[in-house]
Amino acid sequence: MKNRIYKLIRTACLFLLFAIVSSGVVAKQNLSASSNFMEQSGLTKKVFGKVIDSYGRPLKFEKLYIPELHIEILTEDNGSFTVEAPLELTEIQIQCAGFQSQKITIEEDLVITLASDVHKKDEFIPVSLMRNEKRSEITGSFSTIKGEELEKYPSGGFTGALTGKLSGLTVLQGGGQPNGDGAGLFIRGRNTLSGNSPIFVVDGIASPTLDLNMMDPKTIESITVLKDAAACALYGFQGASGVILITTKRGVIGKPKVSYSSDFSIQQPTRKPKMLHSWEYASLRNQALINDGLTPEFRESEILAYENGINRELYPDNNWYKEYLKSSAFMHRHNVNITGGSERVKYFVNAGYTDQQSLFKIDGTSNSDPSQYMRRFNERMNLDIKLLPNLDAFLNQMVIVKRNNSHPHGTGTILDGIYKLPATENGPLTPDGNIIVSPWNPNSVYGMLNRTGYQRYTETNINVALGLRWGLDFITKGLELKGVVGYESRHQSGIFGSQDYARYIKDVNNPYELSFIPYGGWTDTALALNKGSNYRYFLNFNGFLNYSRTFNKKHSVEGFLNFFAQNIIREGGGVQLLPYDYLSFNLHGKYGYDNRYFIQLDGSWMSSDQFKRSNKFGFFPTISGSWVASNEAFVKENVGDWLSYLQVRASYGKLGNDNIPGGRYMYEDDIRQGRGGYIQSLYSGALITEALLGNPYLKWEDSRQQNYGISLGLFNELTLNFDYYIHRSRDILIKDYRLPSLQGVPYGRMAYENAGKVHNKGFELELLYDKEINKDLRINLGSSISFNRNKVIDAYEVDRGDSNFYTPYRQTGYAIGQHFGYLIDTSNGNGYFNSEKEIEESNLLYEGVAPRVGDFKYKDLNGDGIINNQDYVPIKYNTLPEISYSFNLGSTYKGFDFYAHMQGIAHSSRMYNGMGVFEFFGKGTFFSHHKNAWTEERFNNGDKISYPALSTKQSSSTQANSFFIKSQDYFRLKNVELGYTLPVSISKKIHTEKIRFYINGTNLLTFGGNKFKGLDPESSSLSSYPHYRTYNLGLNIVF
Repeated sequence: MKNRIYKLIRTACLFLLFAIVSSGVVAKQNLSASSNFMEQSGLTKKVFGKVIDSYGRPLKFEKLYIPELHIEILTEDNGSFTVEAPLELTEIQIQCAGFQSQKITIEEDLVITLASDVHKKDEFIPVSLMRNEKRSEITGSFSTIKGEELEKYPSGGFTGALTGKLSGLTVLQGGGQPNGDGAGLFIRGRNTLSGNSPIFVVDGIASPTLDLNMMDPKTIESITVLKDAAACALYGFQGASGVILITTKRGVIGKPKVSYSSDFSIQQPTRKPKMLHSWEYASLRNQALINDGLTPEFRESEILAYENGINRELYPDNNWYKEYLKSSAFMHRHNVNITGGSERVKYFVNAGYTDQQSLFKIDGTSNSDPSQYMRRFNERMNLDIKLLPNLDAFLNQMVIVKRNNSHPHGTGTILDGIYKLPATENGPLTPDGNIIVSPWNPNSVYGMLNRTGYQRYTETNINVALGLRWGLDFITKGLELKGVVGYESRHQSGIFGSQDYARYIKDVNNPYELSFIPYGGWTDTALALNKGSNYRYFLNFNGFLNYSRTFNKKHSVEGFLNFFAQNIIREGGGVQLLPYDYLSFNLHGKYGYDNRYFIQLDGSWMSSDQFKRSNKFGFFPTISGSWVASNEAFVKENVGDWLSYLQVRASYGKLGNDNIPGGRYMYEDDIRQGRGGYIQSLYSGALITEALLGNPYLKWEDSRQQNYGISLGLFNELTLNFDYYIHRSRDILIKDYRLPSLQGVPYGRMAYENAGKVHNKGFELELLYDKEINKDLRINLGSSISFNRNKVIDAYEVDRGDSNFYTPYRQTGYAIGQHFGYLIDTSNGNGYFNSEKEIEESNLLYEGVAPRVGDFKYKDLNGDGIINNQDYVPIKYNTLPEISYSFNLGSTYKGFDFYAHMQGIAHSSRMYNGMGVFEFFGKGTFFSHHKNAWTEERFNNGDKISYPALSTKQSSSTQANSFFIKSQDYFRLKNVELGYTLPVSISKKIHTEKIRFYINGTNLLTFGGNKFKGLDPESSSLSSYPHYRTYNLGLNIVF
């Protein structure tokens, strides 16, 4: 298959070469003839014009598109433009984003007044397979955002900037670590029990290996999310979970423009854990030991000595969070881009640099630098070249070089070590500089950060796309051939330095004097170096035969045939090193009548090597249509100007998914060789095992998707967009867990089957208000809300009702990822066992860990007198929010501009556990919520109790239950920016066109969250790197 893909792509490249030569011959003949005719009769003329808005202000540095000439130009600082047009052309249409298109008659010194179009119905939106369509003509569901809005979000990554900006797109961020935020992206929730990741498409090139966090926001023109079958069908199974189109900036006809931007950021954790003092720790440690029937560790006199603080050498009060983490980290970014062009060549060139530090305090050694930082260089060049009158070419090229440096341990390991270290411990160093450890934990946080070496990764990404468009008007008007080859390679090489260090512990034989002795056999060792590397790449080809034409100014017809081939090797080892080969044949057709009625048919016939030859091809058709009612004559005559826009649309289609959760080639039995065993003839000491049964009948997952939408514009000020969708997925790849284990094959080795069913539905609502109060003041407001709910219809799950399970199913009938646990019985007033007598009288037997006094009392829902997982019930929701909402506010007044973005989620929950929640890690990890844990004294005094009795180990209370499964709903002031642009008179004095200063920030305020105060609402434990609150100051200069 791989060789066939390479042959197809090679053939496609030869086809492109043939197209260049052939078109060159034809175009040369046509050009020679037309040149002679032009010389004789002067076929072209120059058109001079100026565009202004309704207040008479020139539209300076705005992009104008003239469809009759197929060119995009940039106006000058006075709004003027110059184009060359055929002599016989008498009318042209002027299109400009944010303004209503206008048809004008060509005359001398044109002055064109463009009226504002807040509904942006004439705006061209990127859609599937390298096409752009007017917003009013699109039949599918989409959301889009301009790159300039994403630039307002200061971050070392990119995905955080998308949070709450696009309706239907949910972004779950894992943290703010310099190397990446670990974000998950979901479009319209989850449609399947398998993979739910959308495909990224950059400038029309499907980019399955793209790391979105490495993109430079300064290069982004727009991001568009395609959400329904009509919008995604032409990407086949790659678009089964939605498509994210990334359109980068391109050159326009006009003088060269140079833009330089620089900013500096201070980044702080959104929330910091409140570390307890040493005497508080000692008291809670004793409390946990007593609850478990063990001897207290600290005497009352010692606790008093810790609190008095008279002798901090013997009785320290260390805040290890402050010891190892800084209050702030710094980031600075620099960017320069150049754009311009002529009718022959247009260019956009960008270079950017980002340097982001981390919160960890690092000392290092003379030969080892374990400082944690990310430094990235981005370069992009987009060229558009008119080779011949009927032959255009483009070259997109991007290079990213990223350097990540850090200590050799995982972030979670370091953070866990910090929180496990009691405030009563000495450290981190002895007076003479040796590293202090504890007998119960010989790995010092200081040692892990500074004395165990470093790791340094250098990652190089190269992305190239080459495309040619051959106009075939000499055959029939509107016909063209197009071919695009895309390639991306990523190579990561690493240098790993490792060393060890001598350890010292406090001399317990000398308790009244601070002294330390060597511990164990560890010694300081020399730095040893190692290296490694990995790679990934994709190579694909897209070939098109396009046709687009309008007849009698009313009948618009467009369509294309497309061939797509792709070869991928993903990052990682094992099965990831096996190439993925994809082939598809796509068909698109669309008819529009009088800008009122549109119908669209799409189909994709794709292959995947995930399935056996007989099942590898799948066909995915869609149909969609729209009606622009506001263009009807009877609406214009009878409704009035208050209805400025009305469009309704609907779509239905089938999409497929080949994302099998278990690996590759699941239609074959997986025979593996392991260690041990008795089969000497095959391999000495080897054990041959069947790791997974194959299923030769596996086929595509089938997703039937419906979408119904309306867009409404009122008074040319208010815009409403609404979409309602229903997705029904079947043939989902799952295992049949209904088979009894006595059949002989462990569940983990059973074959996958096409048996699962999931239904997914929801709606998205956007309200936008844009009003130009006067020539100096403009206000725009926006809000959106998205609701999504999925339900597992069938998961081949055993009906446990006959086995005395209160809830017979754990997937079927519930949302994907639904939490289950015990319900706490509060019938006694507080939900805890408050005495031994109460435990005895409950007549409940807890399976596993028996309850203690002060532990939660669970409801015996099935009434069998036993507390076990048969009493589990669904609690709250799943981790993916059902409701996402946002609010935007923007305004401009003279030279000032202001922007604010607020975002939140609801109907989302998680099981809070791990560090920062539980107390039993190490020698006790106590936080403020543990100070109100159950004790007999607190109960008898009627004091507040907000946590079960403390323990030194897992107790019956720390299982999944309605106390720890809590809402993670929140509302954030996500992004704010205030900018000021100097008057043009001042800018010109220093030979610049524009100077703008700005200050912005992210995650400035957060409301909601959970009872565990040190946790950010998007975190489940303190083991993950903190989310950032960022303050940023920047400057932009245009020459």
